[in-house]
Amino acid sequence: MATLAKRIAGLRIAHVHKPRLDRSVRLEADDGSGLVIELQPHASNLVLLGPGGVIEIVVRSRQRSAERLSAGIPWAPPSCPPGRSDPLEATAADLDSGLERFLGLGPTAPALARAEASRSGRPFGEVLAGRLAEVREGRSDVVAVGPEPLRQAIESATLVVPAFRLLPWRPANEDEGHVFEERTPLLTAGLFHDGVEAVGRLCRRVAALQRIVRGEIRKAVETGARVDSERARFEAPDELARRAEAILAGLTVAERVKDGVAVPDPYDPAGAPIVVAVPPGVPLPAAANDLFRKSRRARRGLEAVAERSAALSRRALRLEAIAGRAQTARTADDAAALEEAMRGEGIAVGIARATRAGRAADRLEAPRIAGVRVITSSDGWSILVGKTARDNDRLTFKLASPDDLWLHAAGTTGAHVVVKAAGRGDVPDATLREAAQAAAWFSDARSQGAVEVHWARRKHVRRAGGAAGRVVLKRFETLRVRAVPPSERK
Repeated sequence: MATLAKRIAGLRIAHVHKPRLDRSVRLEADDGSGLVIELQPHASNLVLLGPGGVIEIVVRSRQRSAERLSAGIPWAPPSCPPGRSDPLEATAADLDSGLERFLGLGPTAPALARAEASRSGRPFGEVLAGRLAEVREGRSDVVAVGPEPLRQAIESATLVVPAFRLLPWRPANEDEGHVFEERTPLLTAGLFHDGVEAVGRLCRRVAALQRIVRGEIRKAVETGARVDSERARFEAPDELARRAEAILAGLTVAERVKDGVAVPDPYDPAGAPIVVAVPPGVPLPAAANDLFRKSRRARRGLEAVAERSAALSRRALRLEAIAGRAQTARTADDAAALEEAMRGEGIAVGIARATRAGRAADRLEAPRIAGVRVITSSDGWSILVGKTARDNDRLTFKLASPDDLWLHAAGTTGAHVVVKAAGRGDVPDATLREAAQAAAWFSDARSQGAVEVHWARRKHVRRAGGAAGRVVLKRFETLRVRAVPPSERK
């Protein structure tokens, strides 16, 4: 391919030839040299021609094309396979005898011809042959038909095949629906296929977002079940406190027994004795204090479990609402709003790359969860936190724009943190501090009382040699903060 690129550089094209039957285009110079582009299913080729149309270089030639595309012989377009014919050269009688042997005819033209023949009473072969003659002579109008205007369907993302069809000529039946055509057949076909591809990309985008949301709902439910199961690890705090109170109330009458100490139950009107486990040699006041500590610890643990379980339940409900919105997403704006709602839940989707080429590539790919955490600051700004060294590198040098803020805990290993600030002006002080606290929390300095965090504009960050994620700062400032975890989403 590199050799081919060098050879065609500066080539002046004098003629463009498009053979009728095959999907190939010949770009020809005055001396007969040029480039042939063969676009055929599973058999695409690039062929460089020398003077006189002789083959010089072939790129991506398949084995079955080797003989036809050998260097040193004149190029010729591929012929019909054995037993197949060009329908544009067929007679009415040939078409009436059967369509199986005609190459590239497809189902649309015969269906239109049969409908027209049924209405007019003319023979099918005669109708089809006449219509194909119009196509061959350029007198046929390529049109798109559907239940609504084509442009409206594209803008509203309701263009769905087969509800919309591209026809090789204007249908004789005026009840086919809305008929659309541009100035030329090429423009009509181009708009139709561009619309189909755009709607297909949108459908794949929304479907991918739905899968991601459903996966996050499943995680929330499964995590909630695991959190609920942790309740069994904690003893009942009220029961622990009751045992401690029994020991203190019965100090004067306590009796050592094999399994601990027997004391009257202060909550039993009859004062029935209960046995409280107390290790031998441990003073009873100390045992009571230990039970009170266990009671407080168990109460705090159960409260934390309940709070975490409730937060996960609320998150699952919010995600279910987002999944419901995905069911009705029909336009690019709907998909963008869906991604924004998902980012609000910390799901890293729809984070475009900083370069124009990267953003263009993102539009063609199905959405996926980027390797970052998404935090929304108290001011409503997006804070992105890398997860691994490779994610750090991608976040800093692929996702971050030059004017975004970049942060990292000083002198230690940790996550790269980016505040999406490009085009939004100065970052609020509260957002900057929250981003610095996140950088401190997601670093090896988390356990320290205070952490120094470097921050700079992304344009002042450069890659350093060595492992992924290592950087050099051309200019930076330092902020001293406590390591604070991202706030629990309510």
